[in-house]
Amino acid sequence: MQALTLLTTTGEQVPLSALWADGPVVTFFVRHFGCVFCREQVAEVRAARADFERAGARVVVVGQGSVEDAAAFAREFGDGLEVLTDPTRETYCALGMRRGWRTAATLGTVKRAAQALAKGFRQAARVQGDPFQQGGVVVFEHGGRERWRFLSNEAGEHPPLSAVLAALPSASHAPTAA
Repeated sequence: MQALTLLTTTGEQVPLSALWADGPVVTFFVRHFGCVFCREQVAEVRAARADFERAGARVVVVGQGSVEDAAAFAREFGDGLEVLTDPTRETYCALGMRRGWRTAATLGTVKRAAQALAKGFRQAARVQGDPFQQGGVVVFEHGGRERWRFLSNEAGEHPPLSAVLAALPSASHAPTAA
């Protein structure tokens, strides 16, 4: 994993290993930047940002669309969150994240889509990455040891943020977001 790189919203390369150089990092791998579920998840992460900061963690959102898609997503939904992209999906593959049409077209996905829509989240006018790629959340300790991983089985499946916060090495607080 040391050789894997991501791109910033300006197209600069960032080694994956640089993410955990200064401390723990929580990486939220979203499906694609146009995804209704990803927009919903990032809104929840933004609301819990102070909890992650109190735990001493860096929060990074990783998508797999173009640099331009990542920049637009960061402007519209990031609200100060660090947004990176992996258009090749190499990090997704290296971390074992699922991909396939059967992960995107399920009854659970339809149910979660209805819930997201009811909360006011909308799908972008176009898909901004591979729509069959699923995401996940990985917590890395300082130095890169993987501490916790959640892989989405299907679109819209996200772990509770309380579980992500509990996985942090310095988590000793009650999270305000679930």
